[in-house]
Amino acid sequence: EWKSHPYLTQIKIKNIPLPKVSELSKKEIDRINELGSEVKRLITAKKNIDIELDIRCEKLIAKIFRLNKRDYKIITGGTDNHLMLIDLRNKGITGKEAEENLGKADITINKNMVPFDTQSPFVTSGMRMGTAAVTSRGMKEDDMIKIVDFIDKTLTEKDFKIIREEVNEWANKFPLHKK
Repeated sequence: EWKSHPYLTQIKIKNIPLPKVSELSKKEIDRINELGSEVKRLITAKKNIDIELDIRCEKLIAKIFRLNKRDYKIITGGTDNHLMLIDLRNKGITGKEAEENLGKADITINKNMVPFDTQSPFVTSGMRMGTAAVTSRGMKEDDMIKIVDFIDKTLTEKDFKIIREEVNEWANKFPLHKK
């Protein structure tokens, strides 16, 4: 059985020597095409589920950032995809500082320019974040609250060592590679 791809667990392929294409009958070629179509369907279905979860999580993060007196400015007021751009000027922190500080807490975001940015492209006034990395680890909508808390705490309190320990302890519940 061939199981090297997690999305393909429903398909079983025996270890048989494959003949040259010219030696295959039309029926055998059609069967190979059917298997290829099934593999594509399974991968596409999995990606669509992941994308829908990413978008739901990203919208929730945008909502949480705006609520509870956190007052982060989400560009365009929210998101329609798995990415979000946050203007940090009202927080008194640059995108470069946010990227570096969050990195010290083992949280990955990217500095990003925002509309009418007053900083250089090397510093920026915003940060960009997405949910694909966390949803691929199995995190769901409820986990987004914790992520926003970690980000907000890192940007406001700056106690990187303690926050990094909390982040890693929590993130270890969602292993990168499931056994």
